[in-house]
Amino acid sequence: MRSIQCAMTAEKNNAQEQCEAATLRLLQTEERWNKELEKLKESYENQVKDLKYYLEEAERSKNEKASTIKEIWSVMNEKSTRVQELESKLQRFESDMKQRQKDLQEKMETERKRAKEFETKYQTLEALYENDRQKWLSEKDKCKMDISEARKHAEELQGEVEKTKQALDKKQSSWMKERQNYDAKVKQLQSEITNAEKKTSKIASELANAENQKLLNEIESLKQENTKDKETFNDVEREYKRKISQVSGELQNRCEELEKLKSELQLLHSRISEQRQQLKDTRKQRDSLREELDRLRQTWSREKSDLSHKMRQEEKVQQAEQQALQLKYDSRIKLTQARRERDHYKEAVANAEKKMAEIKKKCQKEVQEIKATLATFHDQSETIEDMKLLYKNKELELKGAIKKFETESSLWNIEKNHLESKLNQVSTPAAVFVCVKRRTSVITSQFIFFI
Repeated sequence: MRSIQCAMTAEKNNAQEQCEAATLRLLQTEERWNKELEKLKESYENQVKDLKYYLEEAERSKNEKASTIKEIWSVMNEKSTRVQELESKLQRFESDMKQRQKDLQEKMETERKRAKEFETKYQTLEALYENDRQKWLSEKDKCKMDISEARKHAEELQGEVEKTKQALDKKQSSWMKERQNYDAKVKQLQSEITNAEKKTSKIASELANAENQKLLNEIESLKQENTKDKETFNDVEREYKRKISQVSGELQNRCEELEKLKSELQLLHSRISEQRQQLKDTRKQRDSLREELDRLRQTWSREKSDLSHKMRQEEKVQQAEQQALQLKYDSRIKLTQARRERDHYKEAVANAEKKMAEIKKKCQKEVQEIKATLATFHDQSETIEDMKLLYKNKELELKGAIKKFETESSLWNIEKNHLESKLNQVSTPAAVFVCVKRRTSVITSQFIFFI
């Protein structure tokens, strides 16, 4: 019995040692599993961080590209509005130029018609002149034949020859006069034709230089108006100075009179002691003189206020005239500026037409680049969405793995406690060893499946 008990105790000890070894192996496997889980967790966290970083970068690039696209669209809209404005201005300038060209063409056509009329008149006069000349030549030939016949019969027809000579001389004189008249008419027509040509050339040149002459005439008129205004201002100033000098002279005279009156009053006061009888008369004279002085002072103050009022009114009138002149000058300056701006806009339109093609090419290139960036942006957004889905799937897998590990570890602890309780109750250590071995094989298979 003792040997059996010893064998049992030995087997029990072996079973306990094997159980302890199995628990150590389980603890080691748990530690290894924990390490591997921590590694997996760290790798998943790193992947999540990378995915978050890529998402942030993609969103940042998306926002930047969206802002750049908005700026490009705003710039393109501004350029398109500017191009439309330039096109409208160009159309207006073209319509003005066409209208002027039409007016010039109409004037040139009228002048050409007049020149053609003069040419037709000249040609008709030349034809008439040639007809008359031929007639006179034929008559001259006939006269010569008559003269030759008359010479043959000179002795018989001397009287007739003299008559014919006289008639011929008269005809020649009249023919010469008519010829001179025709020559004068021809010269007059030639001069009219030359004058018409000069007028056409002058009209063309005047139409070209009309605006410059208008500006020069306006400047000269402004200068004349300024000189006239200066002359009127000087005349008014002279009149005011003359009036002021008159008033100052009158004031000086009145001051002298006042001084004289003061001297007389002093004399009267000195004579009071000697002429007490004339005191009443002197008092009356003094009162009258004082009244006159008051009247003079009142009139002087009245005149002074009137003069000051007139001066103020005239100053206001001068200011108004100066403002009107300034407005006229400003309006003329604005006209000149507007004409300069018109010329400048013509040049700008010419330059804009050149730049339009370049801008269109650039816009087309920018549109193509924007389309390419939009396509890349769309691809990147799709990749971001895929990465988000992958990140969510990885998170779900990680959470499931953690939950599974927690459940397995809790089950393992429960099984471990159950085995320890059974180990104390079991009679045969072989059964305990088989149970432990079976449980370890199940846990290892589960761990391998989890990995």
